[in-house]
Amino acid sequence: MSKEEPSQYLRTRNDWHTLEKSQVLQNLSASDAGLTEFEAERRLADHGHNEIKKIRRESAVPVLLKQFREPLIVILLAASAISSLVGEIVDSLVIISIVIMAVSVSFVQQFRSEKAIEELIKMTAATIHVLRSGEQKTVDVRELVPGDVILLNAGDVVPADSYLLEGFNMQTNEAVLTGESTPIQKESGAIRKESPLPERRNILYTLTTVTYGRGKAVVFATGMSTELGKIAKGVQRIEIQKTPFEARMKGISKILTIIMISVVGVISTFAFLRGFEIIEVLVWGLSLAVAAVPEALPAVITSSLMIAVYKMAKQNAVIRRLSAVETLGSTTVICSDKTGTLTKGEMTVRKVYIHNGYADVTGVGYDFDGSIDYSKASKQDLALLALTACACVMTLWCQRRARGSE
Repeated sequence: MSKEEPSQYLRTRNDWHTLEKSQVLQNLSASDAGLTEFEAERRLADHGHNEIKKIRRESAVPVLLKQFREPLIVILLAASAISSLVGEIVDSLVIISIVIMAVSVSFVQQFRSEKAIEELIKMTAATIHVLRSGEQKTVDVRELVPGDVILLNAGDVVPADSYLLEGFNMQTNEAVLTGESTPIQKESGAIRKESPLPERRNILYTLTTVTYGRGKAVVFATGMSTELGKIAKGVQRIEIQKTPFEARMKGISKILTIIMISVVGVISTFAFLRGFEIIEVLVWGLSLAVAAVPEALPAVITSSLMIAVYKMAKQNAVIRRLSAVETLGSTTVICSDKTGTLTKGEMTVRKVYIHNGYADVTGVGYDFDGSIDYSKASKQDLALLALTACACVMTLWCQRRARGSE
């Protein structure tokens, strides 16, 4: 196999879970001792850094200019210009002040949310232990390449999609990828090609967490080639659509504009036909246009949305656009699987129902502090339910083990 073949092969392969350890190392042109520094640098130049590439964020100027393209803002700017032309300087300055406030609040909020999102991304692990020429070293996660052998312990975040070479009671939490909050037992060895992603016990996925044990794995995909990278590609292709609130405001702005132009046109026409001078007609028309514009509307809307954003921020919620708050507030039903997993990576039991009652459960997540209120349910029935649940879990585990060994 030439030096160029592995790189091309890695970009197209998606069945690593079907291979044995020796086959994986052979296909990666790697060994248990890891890569040499020279080979690691060569592959880094070929594959690029191990990072999820984001769509380039717009600079401040384009984002600021976008705020002035909103229909209501355009109407207010027009009203300010008209006020200046008819000599109403005070009115013009008031309107401009409202525009500056509305635009500034929206602009600052968007950039604050972008910064918060970037800080969340930076929370991932920065370094990882790898083997280079048989020696253990600590390297930047961005410098990982296919063929690198990494060493993982409980608490570590998996830095790239990898094949498990050796595992010692190793379990990982894959909630970030699959939504499954229960730790997954990881073992080396080939499994069936038809095995779905959550059942590939020999594969470690990017940003999943080692919850128990330790292991050694070889990296086969980095950056945008990982399963998480594939998801990122799909998400970044989604075009940002206007929220229902923005669509309604745009419709209202168009209606106001049409009404304003129609009224001004009709009155100006009648005034001109009755013999008034063209200058007088023009002044009246401009005055009517200014009076028809709801100058306070953008300020009231922005202030209301900011109050909502403030309340959301107190609940540790990051709001990217002001208008999204109204959309969230209009939501009546949220359909999701395992909401605790989506928000905190853990699930919490609050109530246990049986045929003749229920029991309230206290405690949060995996914390051992908590209690069960038996006042509305039989303790013996709850114990029987717990034994049945354990039996079901053990049966499911045995079935998965049996399928994986076929």
